[in-house]
Amino acid sequence: TCPAYFGENERNATKIAGEIAGLNVKDIINEPTAAALSYGIEKDLDQVVLVYDLGGGTFDVSLIQIKQGSITVVVTGGDHNLGGKNWDDALTQYFANEFKKKTGGQINILDDSKVSGEMELSAESVKKTLTLKDKAKTRIVFDTDRVDVEVSRDQFDTLTSYFLGRAEMLTDKLMEEAKNKGINTFDKILMVGGSTRMPQVKESLSKAFPGIPI
Repeated sequence: TCPAYFGENERNATKIAGEIAGLNVKDIINEPTAAALSYGIEKDLDQVVLVYDLGGGTFDVSLIQIKQGSITVVVTGGDHNLGGKNWDDALTQYFANEFKKKTGGQINILDDSKVSGEMELSAESVKKTLTLKDKAKTRIVFDTDRVDVEVSRDQFDTLTSYFLGRAEMLTDKLMEEAKNKGINTFDKILMVGGSTRMPQVKESLSKAFPGIPI
């Protein structure tokens, strides 16, 4: 599979990569199409599906049309530099700011590669915890200082609102492009990628497209 925006050169490179890996590559299909097949979207039911794919490092959003057993990508968009890592980085910066505030220090602990790496792992862990709980805690250790930081889901949503807003803007842009192709609505939303597990994503989609099943 490959992103729907890939051209012939990229698709051919993907095919060659598969062959180098020892696979018998029959065809290269679009990732939104693969997602629809994987999630068992009924191929015998004419419908239009919004595939919202927010992964660790990229965001892809596509409208696919399923008709008479075929799946066609109608329009696709996104941002190759928007993903869960952005949400992690926002949390990491928040941890660093809280550490400086609570210790009264002047050192930016993110300059220490070891501590920075540990905080990035903690940020990802806190983000995952906040998908299930309203609050999460982490401990930051630097030299002799130990600082406990608590983050609420509301705080997390505020810290990362820019990134969610960008995803919303790109989805709106996609729908405008779809209208130029005669498609004004769709039948369901298919969320793909680990970062769509964040409650803020589903809330955003429910608000933007009320009544559309996710």
